[in-house]
Amino acid sequence: MFDIITDSACDLTPETAAKLNIEIVPFYVSLDGEHYRKEGKEIAVRDFYQFMVDNPSAYPKTSLPSLEDFETAFRAHAEAGRPVLCLCFTSKMSGCVGSARNARELVLEDYPDAKIEVMDSTAATVTESIVVENAVAMRDAGCSLDEAVDWLSAERATNQIFFTVGNLDYLIKGGRIGKVTGRAANILGIKPMILFKEGEIFSAGVARGRQKSFEKALEQLMAYLSERNGTPDDYCITVGYGYDEEEGKRLWLQTRAALRAKYPAAACEVGLLQIGCTIAVHTGPYALGMGVMRRWNFKGSKDTHGCEKVHRSGGSIGNNTFPGHVFKGRKMAGHWGAEQVTVQGLEIVDVRAEDNVILIRGSVPGPKNGLVLVRKQ
Repeated sequence: MFDIITDSACDLTPETAAKLNIEIVPFYVSLDGEHYRKEGKEIAVRDFYQFMVDNPSAYPKTSLPSLEDFETAFRAHAEAGRPVLCLCFTSKMSGCVGSARNARELVLEDYPDAKIEVMDSTAATVTESIVVENAVAMRDAGCSLDEAVDWLSAERATNQIFFTVGNLDYLIKGGRIGKVTGRAANILGIKPMILFKEGEIFSAGVARGRQKSFEKALEQLMAYLSERNGTPDDYCITVGYGYDEEEGKRLWLQTRAALRAKYPAAACEVGLLQIGCTIAVHTGPYALGMGVMRRWNFKGSKDTHGCEKVHRSGGSIGNNTFPGHVFKGRKMAGHWGAEQVTVQGLEIVDVRAEDNVILIRGSVPGPKNGLVLVRKQ
């Protein structure tokens, strides 16, 4: 058994951290460039975003956790004789992992037998949260610290994020993209697609309009799974949003629906979280996208989020597919068919009353954005 420490770039809420039994060392956030407060403890992420929206010409800053912050955390576990796995924000965007490693050396001077492993997750925000959740799953399953380190070291390279931003101003300011290219894209109303992999940010093309950027990110996620011959049960997938929670929920619903349509035999579980301050200073308040990473012990294992459902691999006993049904003598609804048609063999897979949404699996004909009437038999 080992304990898990991470930094606030994983964007897990204090409530989730308590549920997972992990400790979070916060980054520092400054709205004026002078006074720094602890993310999530001394300034709420929501308040941080509100400041960005209300002050679009201001560019907040973040600072990494201090050596003393990590030393205090490590020392408490060393005194208790507890092995520690510390998972840090990508070293290509922050010196956080270096701060943690220096703190480890200080603690080992007083506790030479302490076991403290500091790992560069090469991840950020939604994928750093997945790295942490995989570590929690291994810890709770009885894996040793060494086993967890070995698996995470081998699989952390599978983490990628496909996302877009409201505009390129923050990426320009942070030197992540050229000024000429960025300003031209802003003027033309082009939405940039960003790829996070191997611990850093890359350009992943453009899309015209916000909705098109959603669709592009989904296409990139689907291509990622196809290239690896995987299913959504082989990987953890989490949608992340910035200021606009409703927009995040819409992308979350679209992502689940698209995955379930393509992988009807898979559970297709998708997480949802708010992107925190550490990434928002680079992307601005309107970042939106999804992250993916391989799931630990995914074949025939319990879900890493704590539910008791067992995932089956595609093609195993008990899986079903739900092909569309065509009934003899009946026209299919759409631009060229009848205005109304009855379709059988559908399955309601999810009901979200708060969003006034029903997700249906099966063949639902009709024109794009057409209405579907669901009747109880």
